[in-house]
Amino acid sequence: MMKIFLSIIFFSISIYGSSIAQTIIKINKAIQYQQIDGFGVLATDHSSKVVAENFPPTKPMRDTLADLLVNDLGLTIFRNYLEPEFELVNDNNDPNVLDLPKFNLQNKVNTACDGDAFMPVEITKNTFLKLKNLVKKNGDSAIFITSIASPPKWMKYNNCANGTDFDYNRLITSEENAKIKPAGISNNDYKEEFAEFCEAYLQYMKQEGISIHGLSIQNNPYFGQPYSSCVYRDSSYIATLNKVGQRIVNKKFETNLLFNEDIIDIGRFKNFMKSFAINSEANKFKKIAAIQGYQTGGIFASSISPSSFNSMQKIFNNYDPTLKIYSTEAGDEFFPVNIINSLKHGKVSAWLYFSPIYSPDYGGLLNNDLSKKYNYQVLKHFSKNINQGAIQVACEATENDLYSVAFQHNKNKTLTIVLVNDNPTESKTVKLSFDESQQVPKYFAQVVSQQPSIMYQSKGIIANTDLITLPPQSIVTIIGEESGMVAANNAIAMTDLNYTAFYNSETNEIVVNANLENHTTVTVRDIHSKIVYETTIPTGNSNLKIDASSLANGLYTCQINEHCFKLKIMR
Repeated sequence: MMKIFLSIIFFSISIYGSSIAQTIIKINKAIQYQQIDGFGVLATDHSSKVVAENFPPTKPMRDTLADLLVNDLGLTIFRNYLEPEFELVNDNNDPNVLDLPKFNLQNKVNTACDGDAFMPVEITKNTFLKLKNLVKKNGDSAIFITSIASPPKWMKYNNCANGTDFDYNRLITSEENAKIKPAGISNNDYKEEFAEFCEAYLQYMKQEGISIHGLSIQNNPYFGQPYSSCVYRDSSYIATLNKVGQRIVNKKFETNLLFNEDIIDIGRFKNFMKSFAINSEANKFKKIAAIQGYQTGGIFASSISPSSFNSMQKIFNNYDPTLKIYSTEAGDEFFPVNIINSLKHGKVSAWLYFSPIYSPDYGGLLNNDLSKKYNYQVLKHFSKNINQGAIQVACEATENDLYSVAFQHNKNKTLTIVLVNDNPTESKTVKLSFDESQQVPKYFAQVVSQQPSIMYQSKGIIANTDLITLPPQSIVTIIGEESGMVAANNAIAMTDLNYTAFYNSETNEIVVNANLENHTTVTVRDIHSKIVYETTIPTGNSNLKIDASSLANGLYTCQINEHCFKLKIMR
């Protein structure tokens, strides 16, 4: 049995001045909720202005953006819009015979009523491949989801991608024909053509090595807008969804249909789900419920209350308790509170921000020079520390302006707790309380951000019995391992058979001794399982000293061939 030791651990208690009355945060890992698929962002946009900002003209800028999103921010889910220009004209007038070369993969087209400036599908594919490879290097799987901005204009009553007229900015269907009789419009039905439109996109991405995990047939289906949009009644939406679902099943795509993708309007949710639940066709394909974090109007962010999230989640849960919920788009306002409420009360398995780069219309996570804004650091508390496969566990506290959520990682036995103090002037002091029957971390690494000056700072190691002080308008995340590790002095090495590895605080080195006949592979990973050092010791060379000066204080694993040791760096 391998023995695991640590170098000396420092304890910090309250780090922000005088405290106020304590709030007990009760954590019970036995009560478990949804599993997390990840956090994400809109990776390609349909606005010409935003395209220029999201995809700077130089390759180093584009590569830096991708590296920031994946390796620093820890994102694993990426969204794009599929625009109506993808099929400028009908490919062959037969929705059952796909002629993929006739679809618009490359050209940028922006003539009247075609829609917003087209992000070519080929560029989207290249972007997704880059992100896929980066995520794979970190040991995760990239998830790609697509929202359709509008059907092609020739499939619509108004013959236009845009339209604030709710009556005619619609897909031509038999369900709509009974209500809409505009002059010069025949009683055609384009649901099958629209399903072919979706098939063409999924087929192209599949042959290029991209599996689209989720497809939404319409972004905000209740809103007509002066940009690419389309309005659906529940009957025509469900009928169209079923046609696309049938096509996905028949063509054997591994794609879930993201359905609804509406703002949180409880009345609309109830009416929609009542119709959806009695529709037997909807039970034949894979699906994920999709929501967006905006107030009425579908554009501006709002502070969505826990009760609204709870009501929304219960409506979906009554339909199917196993149904996953994704929050596919959210904005800047009330940022940390809305993320926590989405996770804790909405039980979302994925949370996505809108576009990452700043524009006058929304704040963004990064400035145009790719410098990090405060909300970038806020999202990092979640996206970097709550990994794919994490399971939400019970985390309760009753205190105004105090929000909390906790996630268990079964893969690497870590527990992440995110705490938000939304009070603009008062600090809050909390103490953790655990069920005594459960194994929990003895020590936690602590990270803090405080608006506006403190971005994302490590505050060292705390014990699970220490008080935690949250400054005004701040977010604090603590991450701990459940390995039962003990404190020991620096001279004690971690030894197993012929292997030895330890951190020497005097020389600031990780020292590895491996007496083997064959090559020895040494891999050092941080607490997020990201590789920070990797090498192979040739036969006959049994000593290796790794410079640890660039590594932050905290927990690491040192894997020597098939054996894995725990290391703690504390200076």
